[in-house]
Amino acid sequence: SNSPIYRGQIYRAHSKDGIIWRKNLNPLVSPSVCFDEKHCSEPFIYISPTNEAFITYEASNNSGEWVVAEAKLI
Repeated sequence: SNSPIYRGQIYRAHSKDGIIWRKNLNPLVSPSVCFDEKHCSEPFIYISPTNEAFITYEASNNSGEWVVAEAKLI
């Protein structure tokens, strides 16, 4: 198969009681662009002083270069 091999995707989950969690089946972040085309993981979500949500995560491209990436959550 010609499908790419994804080594990491970032998902979200929610819980009403903090014990039982349900994972959303659609990834929040998937390997897609040049800097994270191979791998993305280790998310950290924060709220800015202007009340905007951002996610930072580690990412790798197909050349093996690693970066810390950031995206605004909408």
